[in-house]
Amino acid sequence: CKPVNTFVHESLADVQAVCSQINVNCKNGQTNCYQSNSTMHITDCRQTGSSKYPNCAYKASQQEKHIIVACEPETAWEPPYPWTPVTKDKLI
Repeated sequence: CKPVNTFVHESLADVQAVCSQINVNCKNGQTNCYQSNSTMHITDCRQTGSSKYPNCAYKASQQEKHIIVACEPETAWEPPYPWTPVTKDKLI
């Protein structure tokens, strides 16, 4: 079971657009992270108690937060965006 799962309820285009917004340092010190200009609708799911695979249990909460994503240059199958989000770095 993963301790935390996060789901972003925005269009793919809106999430990809974050890669051209506010450049920030990633938690790991890399410089390829970007923060959304505005808040986004997310669902934050946190593992409850001592649930164990395959019976993972989570408590979900709806939130609006800025997202920070790590971005990498596009590959041939990802146009028309020059950068593509590859992982969530942080929520603020």
